[in-house]
Amino acid sequence: MTKNDSENIDFKALQQELEEINDWFSGVDSANPSLALEKYRRSVEIVKSMKTYLVGIENEFKVISAELDQEE
Repeated sequence: MTKNDSENIDFKALQQELEEINDWFSGVDSANPSLALEKYRRSVEIVKSMKTYLVGIENEFKVISAELDQEE
């Protein structure tokens, strides 16, 4: 995922999708192994995207903090 991709991420939508997958695993329909594997793969993709996004945000905070420190 590039920086441009991380800027275009809809974090809240990914969070919602991950929550829906979690709810599915808690439900009755989760007995389907093929579908469970598909949903698990998707959840891993979502977590990776969210992690990349959050690392980017953390780096921006560090840059801003460094700029502030340089002004003092």
